[in-house]
Amino acid sequence: MLSLLCVASEALRFPMMSTPGVQFADRAEWVANPWQALELLGKDAFDAVLVGVPLVDWLPEEFLADVKAVDESMPVIFWREGVSHSETQPLDIPGAFACLSGEVGPAAFVRVARNAAAQRGARRQPQAEKEPWRRWLVGESRVMQE
Repeated sequence: MLSLLCVASEALRFPMMSTPGVQFADRAEWVANPWQALELLGKDAFDAVLVGVPLVDWLPEEFLADVKAVDESMPVIFWREGVSHSETQPLDIPGAFACLSGEVGPAAFVRVARNAAAQRGARRQPQAEKEPWRRWLVGESRVMQE
């Protein structure tokens, strides 16, 4: 099950997510600003964060750093509508899972999101295997789950 947190203004909602015949995510939570996204990250479990650029009053690098402060293993995918891939090169941000342009089709977008989720799962699983005592913990808090 793919669960995404999508951060974008109303004008930047990802058109790919409403493409007929394409199952983008099993669950997608939409927020309009980064503050709401950071609040949700602390309360709910997501496989990846999709960010429509530009962000109002935030630089992508700042938002990425804030997401990583909440959850270091969270993959962040930046997307800018209506520009070619060559124009998104300055958007390549160290630590971002991917930086995509409006040229990316729905199938490729889905593949990137699913790869991000799979990579996140792979990174989290080995830690649990290294610390078998964690399975005996009781509780639902993020600290207990990590």
